[in-house]
Amino acid sequence: MEVASVYLELRDAITRVSPGEHGLAPTAELPHVWGVLVDVGLPPGLVTVVAIADGTTSLYLGNGGATVGVGVLPQVAGPARALMTAVESVADQLPDGWNITPPRAGCR
Repeated sequence: MEVASVYLELRDAITRVSPGEHGLAPTAELPHVWGVLVDVGLPPGLVTVVAIADGTTSLYLGNGGATVGVGVLPQVAGPARALMTAVESVADQLPDGWNITPPRAGCR
């Protein structure tokens, strides 16, 4: 399955910015994590969830679909914040740098 260019552009945009560009600074709750990007290669295609410390949460689909800015919804805001807090709790165990290559469809 071919990945839509808009998906790659949306996904890539978050990997090229710094927290300061979003007006974010470390907090007591999140001193190291300002956002989390999770890629999943499901059989029908790629899915990326992006949660940012300012409450912005979006879902990008490899076919070009997207749901942007759903972090205002309580049923999304709570789990997105919990995800960032969970990543913060293991931040010292994560390697420096990251692999920003999207997974292949069907990979988990």
